[in-house]
Amino acid sequence: MLDYEIWRLREGACIDLQSLLFQAPFKSGLIVSTGIADVTETLAALPLAALHRADTSKPEANEITARVKDAFEQGLNNCDVDVYHLSRSDWFC
Repeated sequence: MLDYEIWRLREGACIDLQSLLFQAPFKSGLIVSTGIADVTETLAALPLAALHRADTSKPEANEITARVKDAFEQGLNNCDVDVYHLSRSDWFC
């Protein structure tokens, strides 16, 4: 799931770039807060992904990096805001 959020930030379809620059890093912060990935590595990957997008420009690089890092940290610090979890044993087929 974390890889998906990084991919989505880098090259996923986007109608609202400003919203995406918050959503993907915030969700990544939530995911990393569980301890399944390294904070430093993820924090390095997210701004690079955002800056790789064709619809971002280099003059905005510092602003984009700051927004992505802020959203990621918000996700880390609000780990009580989580997604619904359903174990495979509870799935109905």
